[in-house]
Amino acid sequence: MDYLYTTLRYISIVLAIIAPLLIAISILAIAIQASRISATPPNIPWVGLNNKRWFPELRATFGEVVAARKPMKEGYTKFSQHNLPFILPATHWPEIVLPPSNASWIAGQPEHVLSATTVFNDIMGFEYTAPGPDMGYAHDFAVVQRDLTRNLLKCLPEVLGEIEASSDELLGGVIGGGEEWKEVRMLGVLGKVAHGAASAMFVGQPLCRDKGHLKMVRIWVTCFALVSIPYRLLFPKILQPVFGPMLTVMMLPVKYLAVRPMLPIIKQRLAGLRKAGLSAKVGRDEEGPRDLLQWIVESAARKRDIAQLTPWDLAGKAILIEFLAFLTTSLTISRVFIDILSHPSASSLLDELREEADAVFARLPSEPTAVREMLKLDSVIRESLHLHTMSAHGLQREVVQAGGITTPDGVYLPQGSHVATFHPDLLDDDVEYDPLRSYKVAMGTLDGHGEGGPRKQKLASDISGGQSLAFGLGKHACPGRFFAVQNIKLVLGWMVTRYEFLPLEEEVKMTEVGDAEVPPGKTMIKVRRRRTSEKS
Repeated sequence: MDYLYTTLRYISIVLAIIAPLLIAISILAIAIQASRISATPPNIPWVGLNNKRWFPELRATFGEVVAARKPMKEGYTKFSQHNLPFILPATHWPEIVLPPSNASWIAGQPEHVLSATTVFNDIMGFEYTAPGPDMGYAHDFAVVQRDLTRNLLKCLPEVLGEIEASSDELLGGVIGGGEEWKEVRMLGVLGKVAHGAASAMFVGQPLCRDKGHLKMVRIWVTCFALVSIPYRLLFPKILQPVFGPMLTVMMLPVKYLAVRPMLPIIKQRLAGLRKAGLSAKVGRDEEGPRDLLQWIVESAARKRDIAQLTPWDLAGKAILIEFLAFLTTSLTISRVFIDILSHPSASSLLDELREEADAVFARLPSEPTAVREMLKLDSVIRESLHLHTMSAHGLQREVVQAGGITTPDGVYLPQGSHVATFHPDLLDDDVEYDPLRSYKVAMGTLDGHGEGGPRKQKLASDISGGQSLAFGLGKHACPGRFFAVQNIKLVLGWMVTRYEFLPLEEEVKMTEVGDAEVPPGKTMIKVRRRRTSEKS
């Protein structure tokens, strides 16, 4: 009885401490959401209310986490098809979803009118988590658009080396090359292989082979994502200067462990630049380091006083880019792979992709440009980005212009409101997934129509025409999309040339968080190594 009494007393004390805190957090969250709801235009209809009578908008915002894509599909059916806007409830802020016909207009607005940067800052808590001495440095991703993209083919041998090393390590001990099929959590393997391949360009050797470093970067990525949730959900702007630094401090130990191996390398490279006199041309020697760390150091030296930037700042910039690349690449490659194995003709599709990859990979060591000829695999990636992208909507912007703005359709958007749109095919159940659609269109064979003969294929990284919003549109389009697509092509191409996979027998249910769909990491896939005689 004494033990029971002590236990109950302990529980009651804990509850007495925690309960007021939970009540305070709940009241704060409700107050923040009510404030955001009151700022939305009263003449634009909401979706996802489900005929609720009491506080429908407030309840819908908190229910958004489990509502999946039902509110988006409701808005598409009731409003978007009639070229009308609707308000999508969300736990961060209600969004005015404009008709898809407004996509180019949204992307074309200047930053001082519709701001993508403000949304990015709010979601990421960038004012407190960003690397460097100022926001200008934090938002400068020219190194990705310029150096990373320009060196994709030059760094291809190093990337292929990491794909081979990491895939052999992760799958070599599981799959012996016999007739027996093994069940593997393949999505996790793909993510780690893709991360290793990316690290070959980001940090080079030996760090890209340092399993402890790669693991800590992935842990930091997870922490960053988790910390951003309470930041945008629970803290209004008036409280962010108080709680923002507290959340950042919580992440510092993990960040330190992630960047610690980079610091001596960066110090060495900074010393080399100082010795060379920080020339604008320094570092362009083909024999020198060829990775993102080097390009970040060189870019900083050209644009500002290098004394302003510490190795900690430069390393922070590197893992921030790695964070963005890892999230997009790992989730996309997992979805593409599931789409391939779930296709009704998965076996024949795999054969086609394997035949193409066999021919290309045989040439890559001496002819890196051959990677561009993996057009069938590129078509598969483009189709998944088009119809099965992670988020159902994109082009999120905040209206920052004083007095608001009016859309071409005459919809008034007040200052402070958030807008977005989507591609209609994403929510149209009549549009069927066709993995080789882009390839067939280019070959003139889609639906048996061959007029005009072969033409240039629309690639997965091509954002023209707004056929997909996965990479955005306009000047804020993802600068790393060329890297991401090539990385996915190399990893999947390598896998189909070295391994065989059985088609999935059951539909894979995506993990749904709001309107986002994420492939479940526990999905088991049957795999075996291809026999040597089967490889080209």
